[in-house]
Amino acid sequence: MEVDLRRHERIRRLQAPVRGVSGHTSRVRVEPLGESALILRELPVPPPVAAAKLNEVPGVVEAYAAFDTVAVIVDGPVDEHSLVEAVSSSGILELSRRHAIPVLYDGEDLEEVAARVGLTREETIALHAREYECRAVGFCPGFAYLAPLASPLDGLPRRASPRARVAPGSVAMAAGMTAVYPLERPGGWWIIGRTPLVLVDEVEDYFPIRAGDIVRFQAIDEREYASRMGERLTGAGL
Repeated sequence: MEVDLRRHERIRRLQAPVRGVSGHTSRVRVEPLGESALILRELPVPPPVAAAKLNEVPGVVEAYAAFDTVAVIVDGPVDEHSLVEAVSSSGILELSRRHAIPVLYDGEDLEEVAARVGLTREETIALHAREYECRAVGFCPGFAYLAPLASPLDGLPRRASPRARVAPGSVAMAAGMTAVYPLERPGGWWIIGRTPLVLVDEVEDYFPIRAGDIVRFQAIDEREYASRMGERLTGAGL
């Protein structure tokens, strides 16, 4: 099979190292997507944030965020290095709102989760209580898909038997992602804790977490859980 070496050379050159959300180094990949579009992979920031910045680049018609990539529609030749610079420029994360969610780690599945991944209860909590990107919002109003889970938590599949009812505020994880159930719903994720905060209010159209936001889980005790019961989640700094 004949290989387009020029295309592969272009992709290799554009794998410039940039600093990501959590301080780790990432290499943005820019690849052709048909004749008038490009796709950016291995982004250092949430795709919705990257798309917002890419829409400001001259020659970009529209940038569309997916779960972990961004497709860029272009009008004629575009300096692809300018695309990489746009998603790695200083201050880009200011476009993301930041949320801190307190969690009482006493979920009914916590012990089984720890056993399945070969960790202690305390190690599981410490590994989960960290910063995540909101990749998408869906399933039910305000349900934020947060990623990535750290290894070995990311290898945990969905439960074999979903629950008919998961209480609002339940903190759960499965299939490389974690989330908080903002409303009562059926669910097949592993429940490891609960938050006292109110994450949505459908009557008042209150949905504070949006795609591209940064969310950090913080472990709390029962006293703090009780004192913060019913408090609304805000976009306060972490």
